[in-house]
Amino acid sequence: PDMITYCSVMDACYFSVKDNVSAHSTYPCIALDTAISVWEELQIASHQTGGVGRLKLTHVAYGTFLRACGALKADDSIVEKAFSSACTNGQVSKFVLQQFKEASSDSLHSKFCLAEYQQYSDLPNSWTSNANNVPYKSRNYR
Repeated sequence: PDMITYCSVMDACYFSVKDNVSAHSTYPCIALDTAISVWEELQIASHQTGGVGRLKLTHVAYGTFLRACGALKADDSIVEKAFSSACTNGQVSKFVLQQFKEASSDSLHSKFCLAEYQQYSDLPNSWTSNANNVPYKSRNYR
């Protein structure tokens, strides 16, 4: 599998509960477990390939996982680990930042001192240096 495949599975987890499953269903738990498993597998695969080529962890992968975490009500510890990794790897795009804001609790959001940054351009360069801010839907991934 490549990055598109991994992101597609995480997107499927996100859409599996969005607006069509009751809160009492077991589907959100299964979908969250699946998204986490796919994310972990992607991280391992990316590490094994040296983080290059079609398995490089990009801002799209981070944002897609964080979006699934938000919809599936993941624990803050999972959200924090993913966002911290995005920061460390310079993959915080506007997409990642928006998904983190939606997936994180107020306390986790404040832990990263995001209120101090009025605009995306105010974020530390080390957080954003490798992120390509071309909107996800306009990218050509063929």
